[in-house]
Amino acid sequence: MPVWYFDTDIGRMGLAAQNGAVTRLYFRIEEAALTEETAPIPDEPTGFHKKVERQIKEYLAGKRREFTLPVEPEEGTPFMKRVWEALRSVPF
Repeated sequence: MPVWYFDTDIGRMGLAAQNGAVTRLYFRIEEAALTEETAPIPDEPTGFHKKVERQIKEYLAGKRREFTLPVEPEEGTPFMKRVWEALRSVPF
């Protein structure tokens, strides 16, 4: 799945999205460490990509406390998905 990269105050991040939902978020990307076999394909940003970037940057700047983004992880065991859902309920 194509990944779009953007810079934040905590480092470079990568975003994969499908059907208007975040499917994967990469933290502190070091592109030089990725091999050709594992490197995500760069993608052109859409309005959704820009919305995710804006919300993440607002959160890191202390201007946002909640995200209004649909999240649909592309992988994960049922247990992992329950953990991720529980994490969404942790307050700012």
